[in-house]
Amino acid sequence: MILKPNGNEIYGISNGAIWAIWIELQIYVIAVLCKKVLISNCSKTFWGITFACAFLINLIGNELVSLCQNNGFGIVAKIYSSSFLPYLYFFLIGVLGYKFKDSVIRFICNNLIYITVAFLAWHLLIKYHVEPLAEAGYYTDPITVLLAGMLTLGLAFRFGKCRLKVELSYGIYVWHMPIITFLIQVISGREWLLILISMVLTFMFAVLSNIFIEKKVQKIESHILQRGVFRSECQ
Repeated sequence: MILKPNGNEIYGISNGAIWAIWIELQIYVIAVLCKKVLISNCSKTFWGITFACAFLINLIGNELVSLCQNNGFGIVAKIYSSSFLPYLYFFLIGVLGYKFKDSVIRFICNNLIYITVAFLAWHLLIKYHVEPLAEAGYYTDPITVLLAGMLTLGLAFRFGKCRLKVELSYGIYVWHMPIITFLIQVISGREWLLILISMVLTFMFAVLSNIFIEKKVQKIESHILQRGVFRSECQ
């Protein structure tokens, strides 16, 4: 909803979470390649060509999908939409940020207020005044991707000393999409209300799953590991 303010119609799909997991599994493989190639000793020229190609693939995504569907190649459009290719440059921005993390994070934290204002202004601009800009790129426009990524990192590191007593990141990751999928069917046309309720419910479900699922699983895992160590020592 925040990344694509005019795209509520894409939410509420029952298999959306499965699709997201499938894309992420592909990205895990790409992460290994990036670690061995892009982050190691590749030249700036190679970096630039790789990023430019990934950006171009995203930028022509909508036209490519439409062209394939209109010419009887719907299966190609589906494969493209279910692959990491449209989102590769999203990931490469993160890789680039990691490669130069000290200077990047310092810049983002020092300019977090300006980044937040720029993100909100751009968000409102494409939503209410220049709607065609929201159609640039596949899934969302490049400026939104860049500003949203910077805003996320800024909020994470600017207030990095704030720590919760329990680890909720996995629960938030698991529950946010099913909750959005359900709420979009109930709350229609009230985006900020949907965002607020989604955040509250996601946090609540993350806490509950941490207490009743994650901690119990961790105890079972610890028990199994301890038994395994004990048996190996006895043998």
